[in-house]
Amino acid sequence: MMYREHWLLATVGVLLIPLFTIPTRWAGKTRWTLTRDAQACSDEINGILNETLSVSGQLLVKLFGKENYEYGRYEAVNRRIVILGALAFSSSVMYRPPRPPPWTAAIFLSSFS
Repeated sequence: MMYREHWLLATVGVLLIPLFTIPTRWAGKTRWTLTRDAQACSDEINGILNETLSVSGQLLVKLFGKENYEYGRYEAVNRRIVILGALAFSSSVMYRPPRPPPWTAAIFLSSFS
């Protein structure tokens, strides 16, 4: 139907669709992976905090002298989650449409007067 109306425009449209869908798909997979990894790190941090900040956990850590070990374990997971958060933020900013400048609202509103 479209080829009968305007074959050149229809061909350009069909050729342009992959230019938008392929990068969008890649960005979605990247964001999904980053979100999944960040959630896994968050779960690991919750586990560490639940194990070491409970009364029995504190007693066991002090009893066996593992304060530095537990601190290092928490620090490593925390560093990973900070890096994943920065990557997720930068990937979301990269695919977000730019904001219009503030004066566009004034131009828009002045067009009604």
